[in-house]
Amino acid sequence: MRSPLPAPPHACARALALATALVLWPALAHAFAVQVSPPFESDGSLFVTVTLAQPFDGRVEQSLRGGLPITIELRAETWRRRNGWFDSQQGTSVRAMRIGYETLKDRYRVERPGNPPEYFGTLDSLARFVTRRWNMRLAPSAKLQAGARYYVSVRATLKPLTL
Repeated sequence: MRSPLPAPPHACARALALATALVLWPALAHAFAVQVSPPFESDGSLFVTVTLAQPFDGRVEQSLRGGLPITIELRAETWRRRNGWFDSQQGTSVRAMRIGYETLKDRYRVERPGNPPEYFGTLDSLARFVTRRWNMRLAPSAKLQAGARYYVSVRATLKPLTL
């Protein structure tokens, strides 16, 4: 009868590092409070309203004031359930905001694709802008099948220093 071989030392070290990272991950990550309205129909499309709460913690504020830009991305997806097969994505909506601090002008700059830059003099005014209600178009109503089951996935991500 053979005894099992001991795990190589580097495998134990990797497992310990992974376990430590998994335990510490929630403490290192910044979590948004995301509120999502029930889906509603308007102008021939399905929408949800997404609202962020608490967009900036102390570390994010310090990073912004130190000149490091951040990007906030909101992503909403519509999926149709299919039995015995992968679910089918029916639509996606993405809102991205690149936020930076202009040290010489003492103001925050928000850039969104397809919009002119917007400026805010205080972190509070910037936070009010970011936490406003964002209507996100999910899919054209004509694309959705009557009687089918759908679900909506909404994700908010804060990315440091995206160019």
